[in-house]
Amino acid sequence: MLIGGLSDADAQVRRSLLRAQGVTAIVRIGHIPGISGLWVQEEDRDLAETVLQIGEESEVAGPDQVCPRCSETSPPNFGMCWSCSASFPETREA
Repeated sequence: MLIGGLSDADAQVRRSLLRAQGVTAIVRIGHIPGISGLWVQEEDRDLAETVLQIGEESEVAGPDQVCPRCSETSPPNFGMCWSCSASFPETREA
């Protein structure tokens, strides 16, 4: 299943959400319509859709987090970096 129409960063963020729930997802970046985006195996489709829907509904207001390992920013509700998968501390300063 292809989830298209995403920026490269959005695709990486969604991949991290899925990986955290045990869903294998692949980001294909490029300029070829129809193959660029986030790919999920068909048998994982229902779980992937549920995980992504819950992720969107549970967005937390607040400042983005900066990864201590790679310095990328992630939304405040993420428990790990979207880029390198480093864990964030449980308590963060707002």
